[in-house]
Amino acid sequence: MLSSELAKDNQARFTQPSLFDHGEHAKRTRLMAFERSKEKRPKRRDTILELFRSQRIRIGYTRWEIADELGLPANCITSTVLGLLREGIIVETSNTRRSRLGGLGAVMQLVETPKP
Repeated sequence: MLSSELAKDNQARFTQPSLFDHGEHAKRTRLMAFERSKEKRPKRRDTILELFRSQRIRIGYTRWEIADELGLPANCITSTVLGLLREGIIVETSNTRRSRLGGLGAVMQLVETPKP
């Protein structure tokens, strides 16, 4: 194989993304990450609800405590908790507790559903 043919063959197999793609690569990666996270959302929601339901004494949880209990970073549960708050399934109480980092966190509790 001639060196020019070899160079063309290598170029066809190994392409480096342009440094001037104006954020297109980042947009594609964010979109792929968002699509992959969709399948985890219902499971996280159910896991968080089960955590609240399993409490024997209703002391509630802060976002940090939920993340610690589930072994996840806090940013992984924040949007799910926000959705539960907006739906009225959980509510923030007037109580606060210190997180392990020293900041105050709002305590949330599961809303009691009336029994028929």
